[in-house]
Amino acid sequence: QAVGVPEGTPLKSIDDFTKLITGVPVNVYVKKEENTYQGNTTMVNRVAPWNFSATKFPDVQHEYKDGSKPAAKQPVASGKNPFPSDADTVDVSDSDLPF
Repeated sequence: QAVGVPEGTPLKSIDDFTKLITGVPVNVYVKKEENTYQGNTTMVNRVAPWNFSATKFPDVQHEYKDGSKPAAKQPVASGKNPFPSDADTVDVSDSDLPF
């Protein structure tokens, strides 16, 4: 919901999901925690796995260090396949499933 992916959007793999949400701005809750590694304790910022919401500022003008910009992400219209190339489909038989 926070990134604007409509319910029922077909996602064939975690890579498809990652491509769909990469570069999309969201509002998150960041908490400060202690992290101990090899006897050294430091304070680190961690994104909490709750309280994600759509941002009030969707027009992000970020540029990466190499000068490139993130791909513009628009919500996918309901019913349209965001990955139109079906050339890499995988057939899975019932005997391949663990349930």
